[in-house]
Amino acid sequence: MRALSKSAVVALAIAAAIFGTAVAQEQPAQQGTSPGWSWGPRGMMGYGFIGMMGDGSMGPGMMGGSRSAEAMCAAMGSHIEGRLAYIKAELKVTNAQESLWNAYATAARDNAKALVARCTTMMGKRDSHLSLPDRLDQSEQLLSAQLDAMRVMNKTLKPLYDTLSDGQKKAADQLFWSPMGMM
Repeated sequence: MRALSKSAVVALAIAAAIFGTAVAQEQPAQQGTSPGWSWGPRGMMGYGFIGMMGDGSMGPGMMGGSRSAEAMCAAMGSHIEGRLAYIKAELKVTNAQESLWNAYATAARDNAKALVARCTTMMGKRDSHLSLPDRLDQSEQLLSAQLDAMRVMNKTLKPLYDTLSDGQKKAADQLFWSPMGMM
């Protein structure tokens, strides 16, 4: 596998972890676990990495599988509405919290759209023979965009979190945080 493809996989894994709101929550977590997160093969951690990378190699759902790069990128943001509905229901957002919830939900949707756009751009360049400095620049740009997105999420989630009851905060602590970062 070319170096760019490996760096793309790592960057996408980081992006998926940071912008996990784009992934639907399908199964309730077992007691003592973080919802949806698991250790995969070879110590890889992430949301549904089994379906994404299988045994640690490229497979369906990633660049080496039967899905196109565009389809893979689109899938990253395809479940945002379901994920938001799930979180809102689990938090039992009240009418008084609705405006702060809406600010968070808008930021999550915007971040998911930006993630899909970055993924599509990155996948369009994956067959290029970029030099090491060019790959480093590309990675730096991706990480900078992720930091900006994290700052927006921080700005919208803190005011919402401050209005949550103790029970809601406990649920939020489980729903929004994973071993690899903000969901």
